[in-house]
Amino acid sequence: MAEFVDQIPQQPGLEFEEKKHQYVLNGTQVLPSVTTLMKPLSDTLYAGIRPETLQAAAERGTEVHSAIPAARKKRSRSGLERKNNGRRTE
Repeated sequence: MAEFVDQIPQQPGLEFEEKKHQYVLNGTQVLPSVTTLMKPLSDTLYAGIRPETLQAAAERGTEVHSAIPAARKKRSRSGLERKNNGRRTE
């Protein structure tokens, strides 16, 4: 992943406020989140999928996202692996 950091275009004035989880342009303009931008597309793509299935997928995604720092630090067995024995569950 680190090898791609140099390829990310720099946008002067664009900052990510981690505490609020917001992108801000020129210190004043709060930009829409990726989730907000993708919602219309997501609503169309996932219209036929049961809400419970979508919720389970969202929870798995959150768990994976949370496990990434641990994996990057080469910790043995992350919380996600312990919870599901390394297997995907519904």
